[in-house]
Amino acid sequence: MIDRCAPSTARNANGKIDLFGYAGFVARLLSAGYAVTATDYEGLGSDGEHPYIVAGSEARGVIDAVRAAVRAEPSVSTEYFAVGHSQGGHAAIAAGELAASYGKGLDFRGTVGVSPVTDVGQAYSYASPGPVDRGFFLLALNGLRTVHPELRFEDYLGKQALGLLPKVRQECTDQIWADFTVNFGAKLPDYQFTPQNPAAALRIQDWLDEQTVPRARASAPMLLLQGDADPSIKKAVTRQAVRNAGPKADFKLYPGQDHYSVLGPRSTGGAADDVISWLNAHR
Repeated sequence: MIDRCAPSTARNANGKIDLFGYAGFVARLLSAGYAVTATDYEGLGSDGEHPYIVAGSEARGVIDAVRAAVRAEPSVSTEYFAVGHSQGGHAAIAAGELAASYGKGLDFRGTVGVSPVTDVGQAYSYASPGPVDRGFFLLALNGLRTVHPELRFEDYLGKQALGLLPKVRQECTDQIWADFTVNFGAKLPDYQFTPQNPAAALRIQDWLDEQTVPRARASAPMLLLQGDADPSIKKAVTRQAVRNAGPKADFKLYPGQDHYSVLGPRSTGGAADDVISWLNAHR
């Protein structure tokens, strides 16, 4: 992804900044009395590559955004929750784990992950992703290379897939989703997205697992939730993440909701109102 993919500057079809469609969810939080600050993530709107799905980078981005808000507006409370969807859910969980050592001067209260990426190795089938996840696997390889510069793309992609790398580097996540959820069939076979030798297959297992969250028992309350019609985030994996996080973590499943519709209000079967109720209960 490139700098124009920074959520703070991305515009919709009407020319308005809508945070890639999250404006409605953010508006509900604002109406409930919460100040909302969001990160563009490292490498989006700033120099360097974007370390997509790299937990440490995402966590620092979330916490730095809170610090920036408090400095810019002293009336903003130092108490904060980490709330995120999809990649943002991964970032929120990572931020909660980093909060005690990195968030000096802030008071971390808990984590909410909506359709969160948790088990990164499983999410990309340990470098053999299904059609829905191929575009994001290309992004993940880019991200992993920022922390493992020895990563060679040609070890994990066939020639056709290698040819698609420039495309994902120039597109934002909404377009990548649209491009890669198409069934290409024999035009882009599975072996184009798989380790090209046994050594590479073994090596990337550790690299992907390094980014899995949670990595320890949650020290603050946590809520993970998703729809049961999500084609990308597996409900069994999210349930396991909750078990890994321990007794402070809860899980909620929304019938008929997919990766994005789960962000809607209760009237449409979505989770937004439940998120606000949970935040209110843990302030």
